[in-house]
Amino acid sequence: MIVELLQQRRSVREFEARPVPQAVIEAMLEAGRLSPSGGNEQPWRFGVMTDRALIGQLAEAAYHQHWIASAPLVIVLCTTPVADERGARDIQQQRFPHHAAAIAALDRALYVALNQEEHQTKIAGAHMALTALEQGVGSTWVSRFEVATVARLLNLPAHILPTELLVCGYPAQPTPTHPKKPLGALAFRERFAPKEQPQRWLLHIAPRVVWEAAQAAGVYRGDTLAAEGFIHCSLPEQVLGVANERYRGQAGLVLLCIDAHLVTAPIRDEDCYETGQRFPHIYGPLNLEAVVAVKEFQPATDGSFRLPPLP
Repeated sequence: MIVELLQQRRSVREFEARPVPQAVIEAMLEAGRLSPSGGNEQPWRFGVMTDRALIGQLAEAAYHQHWIASAPLVIVLCTTPVADERGARDIQQQRFPHHAAAIAALDRALYVALNQEEHQTKIAGAHMALTALEQGVGSTWVSRFEVATVARLLNLPAHILPTELLVCGYPAQPTPTHPKKPLGALAFRERFAPKEQPQRWLLHIAPRVVWEAAQAAGVYRGDTLAAEGFIHCSLPEQVLGVANERYRGQAGLVLLCIDAHLVTAPIRDEDCYETGQRFPHIYGPLNLEAVVAVKEFQPATDGSFRLPPLP
């Protein structure tokens, strides 16, 4: 049953206006409460947000991810970090003994901010998301937000830290499936035996404003996915020809450096326009984690482009 639910799970960013029933919210909270934690510390707090104005403020605190404001429910997962005198750093020092001295020397506030291992809200949040899905409620996990701002909005005391936002609601429309990597590419038995895969960079030219909008939306679609069914990309040896032919003299551009091995949508090498060259095309939205670097891509004084150093 759990695997069947996971097969249905999608990240939902467009929601119906109808509220999530209180019974569903309580079931989600109960799933979180029953979740395991290290040493049975149960260090979490679960903030339930249904006030539209407050949710809008959370969207702004999440670096202007405006889609969050349309959700009828946000659960803010919070934690109480373990104090140093109770061995807060022990587990990390034991996991990384070669860094033990550096871990011990870290400023307390910085250690708490960086050490998500001790925050322990991810298991509880995952259980909540599955419980919601069982009732037809979709969700999206949001980790990118300004922690101090969210803490202030929620009037949290200094010892409670907001760690994740679980944005929930009934999907406004069906959400497409994103392909998952095959199990053989992820699992290994006993000892890891890497399959040698040469690095493959895909490059994509985009207006900076379009890329910034994609960051807020959580996915990149470009200007051709809807019309042509794919996102145009180039190989490093191809991109300058494209830039100098199609974008000559155009300012305000960035060059997305995409790790092909991290792209979840299908990639096809095609010569769609009979140019004699096969270009890589991404057949679906581009997941942002595949964009490993973003380079400024400005023309020279004569309008031509130069290839910046790749990662």
